[in-house]
Amino acid sequence: MHVKLDIRKALYRDYLNYLFETDPEGTFLVTRNNDFGKLLCSRVQYSEQAKKIEASEKTVVFQLPKARLLANAKNHFLFYSKEDQLKIQEDLEVMFNMDLDRYYLSGVKNGYMQKQIIQSFIVSRKLVRLIGDNETLKKRVYREELENIKKRTEELFWKAYNRNERIDYVLNDDRILNVNYLTPAK
Repeated sequence: MHVKLDIRKALYRDYLNYLFETDPEGTFLVTRNNDFGKLLCSRVQYSEQAKKIEASEKTVVFQLPKARLLANAKNHFLFYSKEDQLKIQEDLEVMFNMDLDRYYLSGVKNGYMQKQIIQSFIVSRKLVRLIGDNETLKKRVYREELENIKKRTEELFWKAYNRNERIDYVLNDDRILNVNYLTPAK
């Protein structure tokens, strides 16, 4: 039960090597032991006729597992609709980002330097195109950190602004301004 899918970015095609084993022809052997494997199995569609799919360097082939979910698949041609292909690519990107974030935060928590964490991530995730090129992931981490700092700064600005507005309102309230603080209490 083979099905083809185009993955736009080489980084994510490499990441598939971490998620799944391959056979000698380079077909990814999908298992339902990870979330992406389950996602691939759940999004596949069946057809009575073979769909013409033009293969390119971006095309990957998956061999889906035998599972109850795919019981009728062996009697049909399998494919992913254009919409599902886009969704799967987005899901793969999200999974990659979550994996990188989790790995990076765990590395920082354990006292490793950014360069060490990223090199370890590249090797452990079999991202062969990035070996020797940490800059791609470093830039991604850096951009995320900048975005977080920007968000925090905006949040702090708005908190300070709101507090200032409340304080100014109280100070400028007519009832308070008409009170004579210099008059002794009787």
